Amino acid sequence: MTLPNPAAWNGISIVTLMIFLTAGFIYLLLKGHLMLGVHHRQLMAEKDREIAAKDALLVEDARSIAKFAEAANVTTVTAEVQQALVTAIREVAQERMS
Repeated sequence: MTLPNPAAWNGISIVTLMIFLTAGFIYLLLKGHLMLGVHHRQLMAEKDREIAAKDALLVEDARSIAKFAEAANVTTVTAEVQQALVTAIREVAQERMS
């Protein structure tokens, strides 16, 4: 006899079926394949808090990167001015020596 055959189901009562279904449901809950609504809402709230914290860190990182880029730009401009001054001093020194 195969399972689709109705004669195979004659020995199974509704109580036995409910016991198997309940055992399967509890097993799936314990393994984490199923989740109750309360736990699901808690998990989603925690996920949302983590995402908000990461977004706040990204904003702070963007501010820091902008500040460092501005400082590097000022340093580059200062280096260019120093290089221009050194070049001008060399040219003046070479003109006086010639």
